[in-house]
Amino acid sequence: MTGSPSSSFPSVSVKVPAMNIAIFAFAFYCISAFALPMQKQIQRSGASAGCISKYYNKDLGPLEILMMPLGEKLWLRAWLGMHMSNLLHMEGVDLAEVTQTETDRYKRSIPQMPDTENESKTRKNALEYIAPYSYHLTFMPKVEEATFHGILQINITCLHPTNSIILHADSNMKLDELTIKRLSSVNVSDRDPFHNEHERRAQEHLEISKIVWTEILSNCEIFLQDSLVKSAQYQIDIKYHSPIIKENEGIIFHRYSPDDPEKRSWFLGTNLKHGNVIKIFPCFHASKYKATFKIKVIHPAGMAAISSSPLLILEQMSEMPGWVRSHFKVTPPMDPSSLSIFILNSFHFDQVSATTDGGIIIQGFIRGFSTPVVQDTIEYMTAAVPFLEQRLGVSFPAPQLNVIFLPNMTHTAVDFWGMILAGTEVTPVGMLVYLLKQWFGHFVTAENINEEYVTTSLAHYYSYFCSLDLQESCEAGSNHMFASHADFVSLLDVKDRMTAQEFRDQKMVLFLRMLNFSLSEQSFQRGIQVFLKYRSYSTFVEEDLWDALDIQAWSDGTLDRTISTKDISVVWLSQDVLPLVTISTDTENKTLRIEQEVFVRHWPYTIRGHKNIMWQIPIPFTTQNNLMDGKPGSLYWLKEKQNVIEEDVDAFGDYFIGNYNNIGMYIVSYDESNWKALSESLLHDGEIQHFAIPAKTRANLLRNAWYLAVSGHLDFKLALNMTLFLKYENDPSVWKTFAEVYFMVAWKLIGTGVEIKYDRFIGDLLIPIYEKAKQNISRNAKEIQALAYYVLCKAGYEPAMVDARLEFDQWLKAHQEINHGVVGGVLRWIEEDWERGLEHVLHLLEERKLPKVRSFLLSQLAGSPHQEKTERLLSVLLTDPNRVFTKAEIMNVLPAVSSCRTFLEFLTSEWEAIKERYASEPNMWQYILEQAATKCKTPDGVERIEEFYKTHQNDLGISGNSLKHDIEIARRKMEVVYYQIPEFEEVLNQFLG
Repeated sequence: MTGSPSSSFPSVSVKVPAMNIAIFAFAFYCISAFALPMQKQIQRSGASAGCISKYYNKDLGPLEILMMPLGEKLWLRAWLGMHMSNLLHMEGVDLAEVTQTETDRYKRSIPQMPDTENESKTRKNALEYIAPYSYHLTFMPKVEEATFHGILQINITCLHPTNSIILHADSNMKLDELTIKRLSSVNVSDRDPFHNEHERRAQEHLEISKIVWTEILSNCEIFLQDSLVKSAQYQIDIKYHSPIIKENEGIIFHRYSPDDPEKRSWFLGTNLKHGNVIKIFPCFHASKYKATFKIKVIHPAGMAAISSSPLLILEQMSEMPGWVRSHFKVTPPMDPSSLSIFILNSFHFDQVSATTDGGIIIQGFIRGFSTPVVQDTIEYMTAAVPFLEQRLGVSFPAPQLNVIFLPNMTHTAVDFWGMILAGTEVTPVGMLVYLLKQWFGHFVTAENINEEYVTTSLAHYYSYFCSLDLQESCEAGSNHMFASHADFVSLLDVKDRMTAQEFRDQKMVLFLRMLNFSLSEQSFQRGIQVFLKYRSYSTFVEEDLWDALDIQAWSDGTLDRTISTKDISVVWLSQDVLPLVTISTDTENKTLRIEQEVFVRHWPYTIRGHKNIMWQIPIPFTTQNNLMDGKPGSLYWLKEKQNVIEEDVDAFGDYFIGNYNNIGMYIVSYDESNWKALSESLLHDGEIQHFAIPAKTRANLLRNAWYLAVSGHLDFKLALNMTLFLKYENDPSVWKTFAEVYFMVAWKLIGTGVEIKYDRFIGDLLIPIYEKAKQNISRNAKEIQALAYYVLCKAGYEPAMVDARLEFDQWLKAHQEINHGVVGGVLRWIEEDWERGLEHVLHLLEERKLPKVRSFLLSQLAGSPHQEKTERLLSVLLTDPNRVFTKAEIMNVLPAVSSCRTFLEFLTSEWEAIKERYASEPNMWQYILEQAATKCKTPDGVERIEEFYKTHQNDLGISGNSLKHDIEIARRKMEVVYYQIPEFEEVLNQFLG
């Protein structure tokens, strides 16, 4: 990388060779051996946790160190090597000695290192020695020259004497001028609550000795002749320019009419997320360095500029005819990546706006969208603001909100302070999340990127409540709020298809929901309000959230002082397994016994490494008599392996229910007598059309029963009995749960020979309900009919298949939205339509069109029970040289092939062709073998895969060990699951008899 500073001072360019990076990584691996003892020594020294940099209050092992960002690896390695002797003498900055403005802005101590005369030591710590408090940025894009220019002023405070300043800047940025001067304060302006600018005069200019650019760290380090003075304030002035290139992800640029003679048919904006801020202007890129921004944008006359704060004045530029300068109001303190600038031709964008009750203007700029749709979205967001302000206890933090709708956005939406860029897939309800990020993300900001999931989760969490308040369906990314444990199980199913961040975000939402009901909604809401007010216009670490919730709940008496939300969160958020809570009664001793263990859903591997997990579990508990009398239940906290509570169990009535309001991410089971009492009561209440147990609790009981039965914890007869009340059920939410349960069980039964009897049982249960619902025009009846239709199509019910074939015909022509169960049922049961489906896939493949449709249709074709059709599909996928499907399509289809026998016979007959085709793709080859083992669910299937392994063992190479392991897994699963099948079949025969 080459920097281009002014020629008035020397410049040095530094490149870090790849070999050095490897050496540093290896050195870090070695250093990790004493990381834990080092951390304990610091704790014993009595140093305040707030004054220890982030890596000194954590237990760093080899994996954590190797996963650290490269810049932090290099920095920390060097620091450890040079400062081990001074480790126990760390001290923090006393911010009381800094100006009052800085004290207000930096509420948390900033760690610093011991004094040193060694320049190299100072360089490593220079990022901690400087705190910016304001930026003045003039931004001017020159589209025809494909460049943008900037004039930047950064005002800083020196927190510790240092002779270097480190700025973050991109490699394509060229510095034209750079000066630094010390300032002295005269007056403080009170014209604006956030206008903390002092009237200043230059006291002295500082001599720059050299500038060092480090490409690997995107750093520009400025070395000074003399050290900065502690608590003194300085001004850095920079003029720079940079190209507008496709690789610069910080610039959003699109020319939508290249032949426009006035050259005004374009828009340009900034996207400073994900580290892109350093591609637009040099800065101190760290969330804890919040600062005010004063923005000016120079742009062609006839175009409009929009930024994170309202427009102040529009100035004509006499020195640049045809150009104008837009001046914007000073922003509140914010993270540099929250800033946004957008330039557009207002004549080419439609505009809609609405004003909240508090006077906040939400304005939409539209290109390539339906204006009425955007108007609905803007009005929806406007209506949401008062509700959110009341819940959060904080007024909308930005002075305005501009929403720019762009047809070529690759993301659903991107949020900035006072601005949202939205794509074509955005929905009014979906925009609630981005609206909430004005509070959670910009008003309060995570101090480091690893804790951003806290604000993201809070935004999704509150979007759920807001959507309910506005009487909309829960489509804002938080529809998993209905039943916590069920959706956590669903999360585990799709975990491999999610990023780690997405998985953590959604798990955190479910955990927040559990806390909301455990602490009481009022205490939880007040705790969030305390958190927002305490960290306003500042940064936070995750512990700040838990502290705020604890203090409020302890004060309200809704949480025992021996329990803290931080301690609760540690296990819940770090584990990817669920607890199983078992509740039983002892009538003789009048006690209630509650136990916890790890819920083993998939044998045999889920239990490994998890045997000793101990959750702190909130258990809402109610009884039949409480429900009949309308009395609230109790809340128990299970903190040990088991708890025995003295209760008058005779006063419970016929049954009792744990987790009755579905707040917890756990499964609940009972003793056999209570399961029987629950099923009998549900059936009786259904007959008289008056359920004492609420709908969401009925759904939860149904789901729990089947999860437990399928995993071997509950007798299948009890689970089937818990299903019988459905013939009287009129609530769609319960039917949605049943549909989920049906497909879970059906998937388990594929290849066992019992699936046909199970489909008959479901058909006998659903057909009367389906026919009855067809004659009812109520909304609930239509929802139930749709769900029953979905299940009956998969089960092959003939009257439902007539409508399903008509839908399938229309779908083949237009690929409109369709129920997956409809397509799967038609292709499973109608041979003629299976042939049409395969022909359609091959046509799409030949035309290279609609990969998503192609992949979906392939997965549905794989569900055919006919061996010859499955073999044809496998041949097309794996061996046909004239047809090449993507790896993703193959990996999506193979799990849907149900027959172990068919799959193994095909592999055997086409062994040489498959081996040759995937010889250079070991991962794909191993995946095919893994799928072969996974399908073996019966003793016959396991014997077949073992024989297959023995026959081809010498040809398998390194994949042989993996296949051997997969066969062992299949055998152990079969031993647990298959031997439940005869019992299940016997119970089905009783019901069908």
